[in-house]
This record gives sequence, structure tokens and C-alpha cells, in this order.
Amino acid sequence: MGFQIVLEGMIGGLFLVYTASNNVASVSAFSRRSVDQKQLVPSYTQRKTSQLIT
Repeated sequence: MGFQIVLEGMIGGLFLVYTASNNVASVSAFSRRSVDQKQLVPSYTQRKTSQLIT
């Protein structure tokens, strides 16, 4: 599950930047976005992992 670690790191980085600008808004936006990303993750990670492997 290496790609999941990379993905969580990227999301975590975005989350930190978001939190720095606006703490309360970032939490609500992040929880909404995480629901969207569950739908985006399969195709996104397939693209990313194929790029990393090749």
C-alpha cells in the first residue's frame, strides 16, 4: 500500500497549508473533500502508480 502513504502525505501537506490559512474552515472543507477523494482515488492512484513504476 505504498501509494496510499504517498497519497496521505500529499493530502496531509495540503491540509497543513489549509490549516495555516484558516483552521476552522479547513477542517470542514477537508472532511467534505475526503469524501470526494474516495471516489477520485482509484483512477488517480492507478495513473500515479503507473507513472512511478515505468
